[in-house]
Amino acid sequence: MGDLQDRDSLRDKIIGLGENSARKSYYPELQKKIKELEEREQSLYDLINNIFDAIIIHDEEGTVLAVNEGMLAMYRMPDKETALQYTIMDYSFGYEPDVVKEVFKKTLGGKPQIFEWRARRPLDNSSFESEVSARTATWQGKKVIIATVRDITERLQTQLKLIEREQQLECQNEELISLNEELAEQNVRIEQFNEQLKIANNKAVESDRLKTAFLANMSHEIRTPLNGILGFTSLLPEARNSDEAFEKYISIIQTCSNQLLTLIDDIIDLSKIEAGMMNFNPQLLNINNFMQQLCAYYKSTPSKAELICDIESRNDELTIFVDQERLRQVFNNLLNNAIKFTSSGKITFGYHIKNQEVEFYVSDTGIGIAPENTEIIFEHFRQVDVGFTKKYRGTGLGLAICKALLELMGGRIWVESVLDKGSTFYFTVPLSFEKEDANVPEANKAFSVEALKGKTILVAEDEEFNYMFINELLSKADAKLIHVLDGAKAVETVKQNPSIDLILMDIKMPVMNGIDATRIIKKTYPQIPVIAVTAYAMADDKEKALEAGCDGYLAKPINKAALFAAINQCIK
Repeated sequence: MGDLQDRDSLRDKIIGLGENSARKSYYPELQKKIKELEEREQSLYDLINNIFDAIIIHDEEGTVLAVNEGMLAMYRMPDKETALQYTIMDYSFGYEPDVVKEVFKKTLGGKPQIFEWRARRPLDNSSFESEVSARTATWQGKKVIIATVRDITERLQTQLKLIEREQQLECQNEELISLNEELAEQNVRIEQFNEQLKIANNKAVESDRLKTAFLANMSHEIRTPLNGILGFTSLLPEARNSDEAFEKYISIIQTCSNQLLTLIDDIIDLSKIEAGMMNFNPQLLNINNFMQQLCAYYKSTPSKAELICDIESRNDELTIFVDQERLRQVFNNLLNNAIKFTSSGKITFGYHIKNQEVEFYVSDTGIGIAPENTEIIFEHFRQVDVGFTKKYRGTGLGLAICKALLELMGGRIWVESVLDKGSTFYFTVPLSFEKEDANVPEANKAFSVEALKGKTILVAEDEEFNYMFINELLSKADAKLIHVLDGAKAVETVKQNPSIDLILMDIKMPVMNGIDATRIIKKTYPQIPVIAVTAYAMADDKEKALEAGCDGYLAKPINKAALFAAINQCIK
C-alpha cells in the first residue's frame, strides 16, 4: 500500500530534471520505472484488499494509519475514513490500557506477537474472538505495527464442540467401562449361579439316589418283619399241639411287630419334625435315676459287648428340665447302634456337666466310622453301609432324628471315631431349658382352669379359625371372651372395658398391629397383662413384643399346655 501524493511529488521532481538537456536522456527510463512502481503498488494494494483477514496499521500510540477492505468487513465499517477515526483501543474489548501498551512494547521491541484478542466493533459495540499477528515495520518514515486480525469465533465454537464431544466420549467411555465392570460382575455371578446350580443338581441327583436307596431299604425293612409276622402267624395252627413251638412262634411275631412299630414311629417322628409339629413335654428329671434305668434295661438285652454305665454319685440330686421320652429316644438310637456295630469289647455311656450343659456320651469299641462319613451319617436316609451286600440292618433315620430332636431341645450332637477302633457319640442338653421358647408349661407350676373363672379375656385375632381354636381351648374355663379383629379395636375395647383381666394379642393384624396396640394400652393400663400370640417365631420378634410391654409370648401353632402356662405366669 503506497501514498499517491508522494508518487506525484516524485514525478514533478523527475519532470523538473527533464528541463536540463544534459539529463534528458534519462527521462524515458525514469518514466518506465515510475510506471512499474505504480503497477507494483496497485498490485500490492489489490492483494492486501483481497485478503479476508483484517489488516490494521497503527503507530505506537495506537493511532490507526491504514486499514484494508477485510478490516472494513470484519469490523462492519462503511468506509476507510470512518475506520481511521478510531484508535486501536476502540477496537479492543474490555482491556486495560496497560495491557495494550505491554503488547505494543513487546512488538516494537522487534519480537513478533501472535495472541488471541477480544475485538470490538465500535459502531454497534459488538465483539468477537480473534487471533492477532503483530509485527513491527516502517511506514512513511516511522516505526509502526502491522496487525493482522483473523475472526476465530467459528474456530473456537468448533473447538468447544470438539471439547464437548470429547467430554461426551469420555463419559461414554466411562459408562462403557462401568458397563464392562458390571458385565464382568454379572459374569462372575452367573458363574457362581451356575456353580450353585451344578451343586444343587448334584445334590438333587444325590438326594434322588438316596431316596431310591432309602425306599428300597425301607421296603426291605418293612417286608422283613412283616414276613416274620405273616409267616409265623400262618404256622400257629400247626403248633397247637406243641407248647414250645407255639411260644417260640408268638415270641418271633412279637419281636417282628416291635421292629415294625419302631420303624413306623421313626417315619412318623421324621415327618413331624420336618412339618414343625413335634411336641415336647418337659419335666424335671433326675439324671442318675434315668441313667440307672437305661443301664438295667440294656443289661437285660442280649449283647456281645460289656455294658458300662458311668455315673457320679455326687450328682444323685441333679435334675434337669427335659422331655424324658425324647431323651430316652436319643439314647435308645445310640445304644442300639452301639450294640449293633460292636461284636466284642465294651460299650460305655454316661455324662459330664460342662458350661451349663449336660454332655452325655455313648462310646463303643466297634467297627468305627471313616472320617469322610462322620458328618453325613446325621443326614436323612444316609447310611455308611448301603447296597445289596449290606451287613447291618437299618433305615438311616435314627441319627437324623436324634440330631433334629436335640436341636429342638437346644442341644447338639457329634461323633469322634476311628475306623476299626470304635466311636464315641456326644450330645448335649441345656441345664436350664427355655420353656417359653419351646411352647411348654412349667412342670412345677400346676394350672387349673378354675383360675380363669369369671375373668374377662380380650382376644385380638383377625383369623376366625385361630380365634375358634383359642375359644375351644378356653371353653371349660368359664371365662368371658371378647373378640376383636384388629389392634385399633383392641385399644378402643380396653378403653370401654378397663376391667379386662387378660389380653391375647396377635401381632400381625390389619389397621393397627399388635405391637403398636400394646404400647398404647400399656401407657394407660399397665396393670393389664398382655400375651403376644404370633406366627413369627424369630428371636428378635419376641424381643420386640417384650419391649412393647407384652408380659408373655406364644409362637403359633398354639399348644394348649403352652397357652395355660403363659396365662398361669401372667395371672400369678
